[in-house]
Amino acid sequence: MLKRHMTLLAAAAALVVGASASSGQTLPPGMPFPPPMMPPPFLTGGAMPSPQEACLEMSALRAGYFAYLRQRLDLTPAQASLWRDVETAVDETNTAARGDCAALPAEPDKPGLTQALSVADGHLTARRQSLQRISGPLLKLYEGLSPAQREIMDRVVPPPMIL
Repeated sequence: MLKRHMTLLAAAAALVVGASASSGQTLPPGMPFPPPMMPPPFLTGGAMPSPQEACLEMSALRAGYFAYLRQRLDLTPAQASLWRDVETAVDETNTAARGDCAALPAEPDKPGLTQALSVADGHLTARRQSLQRISGPLLKLYEGLSPAQREIMDRVVPPPMIL
C-alpha cells in the first residue's frame, strides 16, 4: 500500500514538473535545479530507524544545510563575522540535539501514550529553543547580505524540520 502511494506521489511530481515545463515556466537564471527529494528508506521498504538514529540524522541534515548555505552565499570577508555567529548558534543547537538524541531509545519501538506525549513535548521544546538560538544570528546575517545574496537565501529557506 505504501509503495503504491509513493508511486502515485512520484507520478504527481512528474506531472507538475512536466506541466510547468510545457507551459513555458522556467527556473530563474542562475538558479540550480532543486535536488531530487528521495523518500526516507523506511517508506520504500527499508528498516524503520530508531528514534535516536532519526534524531541524529536530523542533526546531520541541519549541519549539512548550513554548510550548503555558506557555500551558496559566497560570503564576503565583511560578512564572515555575521556567519560565525550563525555557525556558533548551529553548533550549540547540534550539541544540544546530540544530548537529546542520546536520551532517546536506540531501538525502534511503539511507545505508550504517556511516553509518546512526553517525547513530543521534549521535541517541541527543543525545536523552539533551536529556533530561538538560530533565528537571531540568521536574521542579522540576512540584513548584511547583498540583494543577490538575499534572493538566494529566500529561495533556499530551510525546511522547518531543519531549524
